[in-house]
Amino acid sequence: MGLGAIERCLENFFEKVGRGVGTHPIKTLVGSVVFTIACGGGFAFLSSETRPEKQWVPAGSLALEHNDYVSATWPGNARFNFFPA
Repeated sequence: MGLGAIERCLENFFEKVGRGVGTHPIKTLVGSVVFTIACGGGFAFLSSETRPEKQWVPAGSLALEHNDYVSATWPGNARFNFFPA
């Protein structure tokens, strides 16, 4: 029983990749490092969001408007005191 068309195609593809890496290892290494740096460059633009209502509630929803109204009308001035027992 012979290989199917898909297996043969995958086998040929990975053979070409292996031969390319084997014949040009420095180019492959440099290309991999450049690709990793290019993909990792997006971390400079990453911002952290810690407010749960901004993370889990869709933007522009009525719940956000109600939350803003409640926060403006009844400001919370609760303190949390933790006493070790």
